[in-house]
Amino acid sequence: MNKLLIATFSLALCAGSISALAQNGQVSAQKKLVTQQQPGRMTWSADNGNGTYTNPLFYDEFSDPDIIRVGEDYYMANSTFIFFPCIPISHSRDLIHWDIIGHAITNPEWAHVDELEGGRGYWAPDISYHNGRFYVTATYRMNDTDGSRRRQIVVSSDRPEGPYSEPFYIEEDGIDPSLFHDDEGRSYMLLNPGAGS
Repeated sequence: MNKLLIATFSLALCAGSISALAQNGQVSAQKKLVTQQQPGRMTWSADNGNGTYTNPLFYDEFSDPDIIRVGEDYYMANSTFIFFPCIPISHSRDLIHWDIIGHAITNPEWAHVDELEGGRGYWAPDISYHNGRFYVTATYRMNDTDGSRRRQIVVSSDRPEGPYSEPFYIEEDGIDPSLFHDDEGRSYMLLNPGAGS
């Protein structure tokens, strides 16, 4: 429930800020992105340097974003499909400036993306936090010739940047998995089992 509230709040905050800036004529129509590469790190900023920012925040492949807040920090996971390392984990303090701090799958032996066709791989990850651990779950989409086309994965780590555990596979068809952690220490996976390809 906190994640839903945070996501709703984040979207409302962004929409409200953009609306207010647009009314004041401060939103730049020009697409602007600051990308800095540091050893082992990518940084994105849509900050215009004058108290405004430009949407969209990312001009790269950051499909299916999922964001959580832990304390004063925001963490985001994104789809990577067939690209390795899999499922980037990004960090922000303000939802504008983002750093990729790690990936959910960094061991090539665990990725299983070598033989996949384009558009397959890791879809729509979910990131959650419970009892001092970060959890990432995603749909692993296989080729149509591989029998079952989809299954779900879960990895975990005590640090948002990882390293994350070896993926645990759940042989359940569907897409868009997310984890719900209750107050009694149990976790549940929610997913859309009726989705198409």
